[in-house]
Amino acid sequence: MPVCERCGKVARLYKNHKENGEEWWLCWDCDWEMMNNWASEDEESWEIHQRRAEEDYEYDPLYYPCPY
Repeated sequence: MPVCERCGKVARLYKNHKENGEEWWLCWDCDWEMMNNWASEDEESWEIHQRRAEEDYEYDPLYYPCPY
């Protein structure tokens, strides 16, 4: 199964370009974040998942457990 090179999620991948010109394969979420400048190339996978969990909780605290 293909794995996202940024967050480690198993998903369909999309080609994206790093700032230095290298190509990397990202899941839809990472590709969207990078294309819209919502994230950094330097984030670790645990930081990405933690940030997304916090955003999910802020959006809908009833159905998403508090991540901290």
